[in-house]
Amino acid sequence: MNCKHQSIAGQIINSLVLWIELKCQPVVTVEAYALAGTKCHLPSTVKYLGEGALSNGWYDTEFMKTKTIYLPESLEVIGDNCIYFERYCGIIKIPASVKKIGERAFGFTYDCYTKGFEVNKKNKYFKNDKNNWLYSKDGKRLIYALSYNGDIIIPEGVEYCGADSIHNSPTSDTFADKTFFPATLKKLHQDAFFSNSAYFTGEAPDIVNSENNVGRQFFYSLFVPKGKKQEYIDKFQVLDGDVERVKEFNYQNGFFIVDKEVCAYNGNGGHIVLPKGITRIVDGVFSGNDSITEVIIPDSVTSIGQNTFNSCVNLSSITLPANLKKIEIGSFSNCVELKEVILPEKLSEISAYSFNDCNNLERIYIPESVIEISAFAFEGCTKLMTITGKSGSYAETYAINNDYNFTSE
Repeated sequence: MNCKHQSIAGQIINSLVLWIELKCQPVVTVEAYALAGTKCHLPSTVKYLGEGALSNGWYDTEFMKTKTIYLPESLEVIGDNCIYFERYCGIIKIPASVKKIGERAFGFTYDCYTKGFEVNKKNKYFKNDKNNWLYSKDGKRLIYALSYNGDIIIPEGVEYCGADSIHNSPTSDTFADKTFFPATLKKLHQDAFFSNSAYFTGEAPDIVNSENNVGRQFFYSLFVPKGKKQEYIDKFQVLDGDVERVKEFNYQNGFFIVDKEVCAYNGNGGHIVLPKGITRIVDGVFSGNDSITEVIIPDSVTSIGQNTFNSCVNLSSITLPANLKKIEIGSFSNCVELKEVILPEKLSEISAYSFNDCNNLERIYIPESVIEISAFAFEGCTKLMTITGKSGSYAETYAINNDYNFTSE
């Protein structure tokens, strides 16, 4: 063969034929779907990957050794729907040469995931952040974001979220069910995300429809700034039957408040004080948030939902409201920095797994008002030595029956 370079067209299925073709002459272009479903290492000469070129479960044979995908150093274009993974692939390395990345360029099956992207710092067109999310160099286009634990918070400055750009992790016990969009957002692809809830803080973005323009709903609940409900209904073309899913919120210091209930949080963490006047914190609001260290909840709160502070691994201090009646299932599970907890005087019930795996919890005060502590409430609290309460109370009986020291106040 005298050609200086070649392109691969059509779909190559036989690995031996593929190997022979690649050895004969340098490959510069991989046309649409040409290597779909194959198992091969891309040659270093490839500059162009067409639409679906590496789809249908393609994987790099070399990655089995390193668990990292190294795209060729010569690569310039990654087409639409280009790569579709069906197995864990670790980090995906984007070389300095890449100039264009298409819509939905990287796809994954439901049970497949990646650790994200690392872009060569010399690349002039794209970058990654500390989460290994992928962006255009100016940060205005989000190409890929993934959360393994906790909610997805898209940073300010992002103006466009493309197709399949936002992923929650199906392999995580506390996968994200909330996505927070910045006030800078101007455009949103119809297929950008599939979270249960979406929170917007700015003007309603323009919606970029799929090619087939299927007007499916891609949210479970849509939370929008107060006074902008109709604007979002119009832009998102919300069906009449789904209007009830669009809810207006008040936003205070990172707290999203709907009808006096805290339904989400995207603040900076640290020492947080919940707003006065709220009555309830809904399920899982702070779950997986590793930035929170101290929490003060006002006495107006009468209900804290299930798993509300689950896996807040840096939470070391919690002040509970005086009117709280029940600690729900998993409310403080895996809060490993908690050492001492004082429960309020009107509390009556501590549910199962309330403090599960709080393995540094040493002391807890349980008031006389508590008449029920469910099984496994303190499962995995290996350092819990002392329960404090009133002599003759249910707390004392519970302590004796479960081999804890009891101290009468």
